[in-house]
Amino acid sequence: MHVHACLTFVRGLGPDEVVSRLGGADPVSIVSAEAAVGASEAVQERVDEGGATHPSGLDYVAVTQAGDWVMIIEPNGFLCTDDAVVQGLSSAGEMVSFYYNENTTPRFFWAVDGRELVGFDPGFPSERSGSDRTRLDRVLAELGFVLEPDAEAYDDVFRERTLALMARVTGVHWDAEFLEHAMFRCAGVGGLAALSRWSPGMPRCAKNWRHLRRIHRGGSTTTSTGGVSVGSLTGVSKRWVPPGQGSSTRIPRWPWRSPTPLPS
Repeated sequence: MHVHACLTFVRGLGPDEVVSRLGGADPVSIVSAEAAVGASEAVQERVDEGGATHPSGLDYVAVTQAGDWVMIIEPNGFLCTDDAVVQGLSSAGEMVSFYYNENTTPRFFWAVDGRELVGFDPGFPSERSGSDRTRLDRVLAELGFVLEPDAEAYDDVFRERTLALMARVTGVHWDAEFLEHAMFRCAGVGGLAALSRWSPGMPRCAKNWRHLRRIHRGGSTTTSTGGVSVGSLTGVSKRWVPPGQGSSTRIPRWPWRSPTPLPS
């Protein structure tokens, strides 16, 4: 199953600071990535008086601490690809982000101190941009990305390679166990999130969010995830190598499928 998502790591800010900079307030604590991702519908949809659902106008993020970095998951979102957001989140440190949507061009970038060092379409990595666009070339080659300018073949495992690249850049080792037990700080963010305390202009969305808070009080994860399985937003170790170049290697599958063991 393909799920449109943006996965981002930020260093230099805490989870609640990230939520605040994205325009959110009063984040809710939810245990496990699966429950956190499934809860997005309570924020991204509103119900009118007739019972029909409509987009709320809000984006949604689930944010957790991952070593020295903060992990941000945006199910069906891409707020962290916005130039102003990149500037705001990376100005105090670093930011690594991967956006995937099967209907649009995927995007990976690495930014430091508000400046994009390297950015490219992981499916066609020969065309890279940024102020230091060759900075990751050695690592990209080690992971199996084809960098030759005349390379036209589409890389059908670019998602797995890109997750491995994120692990190499950040040094963060995340796996299924981490995702199952991590405490995520979740909130509606983006344009309409600036409305103070869920204003009367969005009564049903506010009701949904209060319901979410009630369900997850005390870290409970009983909310239905709407059929979404997050099991393998699994990270990879620094020892990840392309298929055929390491007998113990297993490639992590793109979210949100069942867990894939990490290399030993």
